[in-house]
Amino acid sequence: MNRTALLLLALVAFAYSLSVHEQFRAWMKEHNKSYSTPAEFSRRLENFKATIARIERHSQHNKQASFGHNKFSDLSAEEFANTYLMKKMPAQGLATSCLAHGITAPHYDVSDLPTSFDWRTKGAVTPVKDQGQCGSCWTFSTTGNIEGQNFIKTGKLVSYSEQLLVDCSKGCCNIPGYGDVCNSACQGGWQWNAFFDVVSWGGLETEDDYPYTSGGGTSGTCQMNNSLITGKISNYTCLSQGDGAAANEDQMAAYIMQNGPISIAMDAGYLQSYRSGIVDPWFPKLECDPTQLDHALLIVGWGVDTNIVGETTPYWIVKNSWALSWGEKGYFRIYRGANVCGLANAVSSAVI
Repeated sequence: MNRTALLLLALVAFAYSLSVHEQFRAWMKEHNKSYSTPAEFSRRLENFKATIARIERHSQHNKQASFGHNKFSDLSAEEFANTYLMKKMPAQGLATSCLAHGITAPHYDVSDLPTSFDWRTKGAVTPVKDQGQCGSCWTFSTTGNIEGQNFIKTGKLVSYSEQLLVDCSKGCCNIPGYGDVCNSACQGGWQWNAFFDVVSWGGLETEDDYPYTSGGGTSGTCQMNNSLITGKISNYTCLSQGDGAAANEDQMAAYIMQNGPISIAMDAGYLQSYRSGIVDPWFPKLECDPTQLDHALLIVGWGVDTNIVGETTPYWIVKNSWALSWGEKGYFRIYRGANVCGLANAVSSAVI
């Protein structure tokens, strides 16, 4: 390569570096970010560059979702997982452990399911919440499910306390090959453990009575007030199969119609730079591992998207706990019918 070509390559690299630096400065201003040392700034800039590469890769490998910068863009993938997700657990083990207690899920006739259904339009879903820098997603999935159940029973939408679960729920389940896995505040937990605890407590306190304070990544001591307990549930059920296999997604839809939003878990690292659209990777097992789950969420409904040439894509509507500023106003859509990212491997619900 001659000197002229080398100089052009150097100029292109310099222009790219300058452009990324300017993008990062603009992103910092948009998200009100500042860093205390030049070393920290440099580290965050490198993470930002890695985010750009991830956005490009996901955009190329996904059929219908768009990816871009958001409040997580200065985090490495490892930091993001350690802060906002939970330790990955084997999907089959989770499905089996969920079935250790609770009652058998009903079987529904799915021959007449509507093409779309959304509990948000019926008043059964509270506003999107924010777990903050705490791996407490399991508590938001749990309360969202109970909130929907309570609405169907009483006609009133009550927001229940995630902080009560963070501080007080220490329930455990045995995961084959791993042993006991217990609810551990900001270090993670699972909804069926929480349901089991809520049954023993006689219910939950409301958000107003026991507000969320763990956004900074720390939990408190249990301060449950039995006189304020409402939101009673009698049991819980798991839609997972008896052999640890994924739940049938048509049965999931039928259960949602009859009983309200349901709690799920999935491999969610793929969502770090999600902006909008339907998560539908060309190579789903490479992009998000359905056998390793690390995030709890709430399915509130489903629908079908039709493109300009008439091709249809069925999707789930999923409520997240990363605030309104993330994704589609705190929600995302994901392909329905193929257990994408393992979303059907650990499906559970309270029973009132």
